[in-house]
Amino acid sequence: MPYPRYAAQNEPSASVSYDTAQDAPSGYSEPAALAYQLPAPDQHTSTEGPQAANAGWDAYDRVAGPGETSYEAKNALRLQLSNVPTLLKILDNQPFDSYHVHWFKEITTGRRSFRGRDVGCPPCDELGHRPRKVGVFNVAAYDDTTGTWENRVWETGRTVSDQLRALANDRKRGPLTNPVLYFAVSKTGAGTETKYHVETVKARDLEEDWGIQSPSQEDASRLLQGVQNEAWERHNSVAELREAVARVLAESENHSSAA
Repeated sequence: MPYPRYAAQNEPSASVSYDTAQDAPSGYSEPAALAYQLPAPDQHTSTEGPQAANAGWDAYDRVAGPGETSYEAKNALRLQLSNVPTLLKILDNQPFDSYHVHWFKEITTGRRSFRGRDVGCPPCDELGHRPRKVGVFNVAAYDDTTGTWENRVWETGRTVSDQLRALANDRKRGPLTNPVLYFAVSKTGAGTETKYHVETVKARDLEEDWGIQSPSQEDASRLLQGVQNEAWERHNSVAELREAVARVLAESENHSSAA
């Protein structure tokens, strides 16, 4: 029987509030300004070979990107959020990778999520499946347990990514690597009811309001050496995506037969 085309999947919403992150006031001595040591935005981007990521906002618009970072290493780097705010410093003014993710609830065993393709994507073309858009950022996250700044990878959905792009292009508050600009990020809810909360924090308020020192020069060097520049999620081949489509159709047929 023909498979019903997908309706748009709900993406967790995000509530975002910003302070006024303006340039440092006259006479203000800025501690260890990470942004002044950052390379040009495109320096982290690999444009050759099969491992090239999709850096930049243009790539976020068209999304495509094969990463081979191990599962364990990725889990260690992946930013984990809770209802307790995590303090971040964004290390690039743009995502280092962007892609579409197809997640199939119909697949009950094995892999259920797949990185889509810009063109010729079987789940999109054959199922009308609406993927989730993801922008991926290099960030430094403050670890309350160790009292140190650590490299993390922040995976953001469409809403938060678009909010970050607006801030990146804001003449008064941006770029994302503005030396006085930090972020306090948290989440509430679960599943499709998840909400992400992103607030800006001024560098001058770190110690007074958070009891935290900004990254030192040594920290900055270590963090910049730890940025990711390969595709964060492996590219799935057309054959893999067609196999996923076949599994979804089979599960749908089995469900209909059982009913």
